[in-house]
Amino acid sequence: MKKAEKELLLRKAIVEKYLIKPGTEVDIVLNNTARRITINWVNQNSFNFGSDETVIHPKDIVSIAGTDVRLQIADLKKEIFSKKPAINKKTELVHFRASTKIFREIIKLLSPLVTECKMSFDKTGLNIRTVDPAHVAMIVMQIKKTEFKGYRCKKEQEFGIDLTELDCVIHECEKEAAFDFCDYGGTTILFISYCNEFGAYTRKMKTIEVAGMPDPKMPNLNNPKNHQLPAQFEIEPNGILKFLRQAEFVSDQLVITANKKGIRFYAYGDEDDVEFVPAKPAKYSVSSKNKSLFALYYFSNAITSMKHYKTISMMMSTDNPIQISGAGEINIVYLLAPRIETE
Repeated sequence: MKKAEKELLLRKAIVEKYLIKPGTEVDIVLNNTARRITINWVNQNSFNFGSDETVIHPKDIVSIAGTDVRLQIADLKKEIFSKKPAINKKTELVHFRASTKIFREIIKLLSPLVTECKMSFDKTGLNIRTVDPAHVAMIVMQIKKTEFKGYRCKKEQEFGIDLTELDCVIHECEKEAAFDFCDYGGTTILFISYCNEFGAYTRKMKTIEVAGMPDPKMPNLNNPKNHQLPAQFEIEPNGILKFLRQAEFVSDQLVITANKKGIRFYAYGDEDDVEFVPAKPAKYSVSSKNKSLFALYYFSNAITSMKHYKTISMMMSTDNPIQISGAGEINIVYLLAPRIETE
């Protein structure tokens, strides 16, 4: 077969009309011998079968039955049957298209604390709840289904995801990608598909068993007497970040105080110290004096992950966990345990 004949060409109309896409399994019958192969990629003008490269033109289509496409290659006397894609309604568990920005933010927040996480899907959207191995920080995230396109999830599903592997895939993605969690031969597989000027790509990732993953419960931080934490306020994250960049040179911990007069952040070392007293926010409710000590690393991670929010909320009391939350594309609640000073 000439080199020109091995070039794989398929017009855009055929790709769209007959649902030929990455992941489609194909049976090739040649000289009464059947062989199954998988389409690797599809773009506007061609698709690739891997080692098998056969010229396919629209005129070669002889019959259509549902999503099955029968192609007759006259000059080679071979028939190609494209089976239903591996990703279909029978095996689909969860499907949606999403901005890759959302998953970059998820990875940025979680990866400093954990290497894997459990993603829970239901009719409302995606929920993530995890805790670091030292049980110092707990993260709760919710992404509503309205942030996704074409979201489908008929019942609650849980999948374990390797964040390092996911980061490698998302790093290469364009602005948007399709995510399909499927029951693939008894194994749950995540298919991530995206396109660029070179063609279409599909990454197949095996999910992680969730049985051994932590399932932390959201603690009730409300004061049993007042039914709320004594210090609650909103603040701009960018102001705190400027303080944190200086604090990193001084100490590995910071102190937060809040009373009726205002809020104070400070870090101190053997010789140096740095302080930040923000302007009193519009939303500010403090009923008593409060003071807590926190690890700078964890606190910085929380604030950095929410820097794109105009304001973030904080709730605290003396020597109790602080709750930091932000609302947007991703609704985040970050709980950080205090360091208890001893004499």
